[in-house]
Amino acid sequence: MLIQHVLAGRMTLNAPVPVSIPWSQDKDGYIASLRRYQSGDTNAWIEFFGMSVVSAIAWMHSVEDRVGSLLASLADRSRSRGESVAARVIRDLPVHPIVNADTVAERYGVSRQAAHEALARLAEDGVLTERSFSRRTKSGRPRQMFTSMELIELLSEIITD
Repeated sequence: MLIQHVLAGRMTLNAPVPVSIPWSQDKDGYIASLRRYQSGDTNAWIEFFGMSVVSAIAWMHSVEDRVGSLLASLADRSRSRGESVAARVIRDLPVHPIVNADTVAERYGVSRQAAHEALARLAEDGVLTERSFSRRTKSGRPRQMFTSMELIELLSEIITD
């Protein structure tokens, strides 16, 4: 975590470089390079770490491509175009994968009704799945939430690869 924080701060990155991904894929190499470092061979650690950064960035590009392809597919499936609320919801799914009418209305400066209509249209188009949560914020109907199950499944697949 410290290494990721230092890299993100020094390199002005939007996200930390996930060096733990290649380390988890080569545990023996990670341990061996740490042991070599402990015995005074700093070059072995620097080389291993450098290659880990390269691998992590390649992994990040792969994730970006896969998520980008999914978002393009969702946008094509949707009847929404341009800067409509629904189009913005799709674009922002990686940052906000679970939404409701209240959060969409606040985020995009539209009425709750307009937000709900956009979410309902995305659900009709098969882009989002509607879920009811029993925890009620007020008396009456359960809170309606919407999510892209395809995005959740893709992210789950990515982190378990």
